[in-house]
Amino acid sequence: PFVEMAGYIPLAASLAKLSGSGIPNNSYTVVVPPEKIDELLEHNKGVVERAGCPEGSGSSDFGYGVWKIDKSNPKQFDDGRINATDGMNAWGGEDPNLSVLLLNNDQNCPIVNYDVYSEKFRGIHIDAMRECSADHPEDPIDCFTTTDIQFVLYNADDPAAILYHPIYPINNPGEFVGFIASLTIWSTVLQDIVPAYVDGIMVVLESETQAYTYEMREGTAYVVGKGDLHDANYDMYKAGPITLNDYKSYSNTSSTYSLSIYPTAIVFQEFETNTPTVVAVSLVAVICVVASLFFVYDLLVRREIRALKEQSDRYKQKFGEIVKSRPSTCNIDLKSKTALEILFNKLDKDGNGTVDRDELKLYVGDTIEEKDFEAMWENIDLDKNGSLDF
Repeated sequence: PFVEMAGYIPLAASLAKLSGSGIPNNSYTVVVPPEKIDELLEHNKGVVERAGCPEGSGSSDFGYGVWKIDKSNPKQFDDGRINATDGMNAWGGEDPNLSVLLLNNDQNCPIVNYDVYSEKFRGIHIDAMRECSADHPEDPIDCFTTTDIQFVLYNADDPAAILYHPIYPINNPGEFVGFIASLTIWSTVLQDIVPAYVDGIMVVLESETQAYTYEMREGTAYVVGKGDLHDANYDMYKAGPITLNDYKSYSNTSSTYSLSIYPTAIVFQEFETNTPTVVAVSLVAVICVVASLFFVYDLLVRREIRALKEQSDRYKQKFGEIVKSRPSTCNIDLKSKTALEILFNKLDKDGNGTVDRDELKLYVGDTIEEKDFEAMWENIDLDKNGSLDF
């Protein structure tokens, strides 16, 4: 269990920023037997120090150690934490090991040394990954699991889900030794699912056991309430259901999510018009303008390509004149491969099998202006590696 992922916090913070949630949503946890707790805690002190966590990270009111919140007992300390020294818990989990969280994407490191297994809604998934790993040692990577809809401390009003992905040693791929956890806040997933100017769209998020309804306003998803609360009058316009996580998992606790999308009266009011002819003519006009722009663009591109080809031909002609003006090459038939090879070898001053820009410039001399030489080089150095080969 004595692992360290250097640079984990900035990496996880970057992922959290991409998700748009702005809350701690990535963490890694190790599974450790009780007899190795003291060694792990000593190891973790160095981990959090090197990660730049504040002094005292991993400590609670009872002192420095693995902690959990046991709601079945009276509050012993002001922070509500108690020391977790073994796998005993209030919900009935039977794993004797502790699942100790090391770091997440919060630079303040507020939950270092937390026993993730101590809470049932997390513990059942840890059990599922452990059992799945034992049952599928040949393919344990597919023992990940996604939780059902739940609410988390950082965002108590917004439905969420957690994806747990197991970790295995490289020399023993079936041994479950830890996991990565990624939190998904569903409103951030739905952000901009429809254009910001379209209001009044209802989105129903469903798992196998629960459903929540959102309303889209200016591209943002707002929770309407629990259950499927869309207006049944608009069932004929339904889009979906769309499965969000349609992938194989061997874990028996993994949930599948789907989305169904419905319009409301607001959508029809927003896009209703009493002048359909004017609207239709306007749309046709827009299409014609866009098509004209494409034609103009195509014309300009064709002209540019033609100009580049003419420029390339001029440079080839100029280079041919330069070659013919050299006494040593004036009798060479440029259509002969042998003759071209002779010329190439004359240009290849260092004999390395290639002609670079300086070698060609030395041969050309002042018979061509610098800007013309640069343009010619750009045309003949086709692969842009700074040299020519035969």
